[in-house]
Formats: sequence, C-alpha cells, structure tokens
Amino acid sequence: MVARGGLDAIAEESELSDIDIDSTSVLYRDMFLATMDAIGDQMHGMHVSPMILYRAQLLKDAVMATSVLDEKCVFVCGSFHSDYHSGIPDQLPADISYLTVKILPEGDELDPDMADFVIVRED
Repeated sequence: MVARGGLDAIAEESELSDIDIDSTSVLYRDMFLATMDAIGDQMHGMHVSPMILYRAQLLKDAVMATSVLDEKCVFVCGSFHSDYHSGIPDQLPADISYLTVKILPEGDELDPDMADFVIVRED
C-alpha cells in the first residue's frame, strides 16, 4: 500500500500508528536509490516513484525493528536490511545493542565496514 500510495495510504492502520520511522540515514537512502536505479527495468511494469518505494522500505525496516524490541534473539534478514548498520539498525532505539553479520559470496568485494562480522562464503 505504501509503495503505491505513500505513507498516507496506511494512516488508518492502527497497528502501525505507534511505529516511528527514522529516515535520517543518507547512506541507506543513497544505497536504496542506487539499487532501484540499477534494477529499474526489472520492476515488472510497476510505475512507482523510487522515493515512495524508499518510504515503504523504511516502514518494513521499522516493523522488523519493532518486532525484536525487548527480545534477546538472532534476527535473520536480507543483507540490504542491515548492511553498514543501516536499515533495521537505523530503526532501533539508540540504547539497543546489536551485532550484524554479513555473508559475502566469494569474489564479491570485501568491505570490513559492511558488518561487525563478515563471513566469506566459498562456492
């Protein structure tokens, strides 16, 4: 709904009314928009503003972050949702401690800043 109508499309969804969305990460926004630009023609004819899709992405991250509050857990997500401590980590309160792990396919460029732990997968 957000991808097609912006955040106003869910204004009446009571279960989402208490979720705060942090959109201050310029790094995450730039990575998201670059990804959308790179796959733009693969969006299956979806004519949607990349910024509206970005807001939908932020909402997904905020919902996932909210789901683990007050839990000690291992949370598994797609790497885009946690690379460079952005995405879901951006949506967590500042006093929450967490570690991120990145599984990197062999041959992909290693950047130690991607996560707290980077595991290189050998094919």
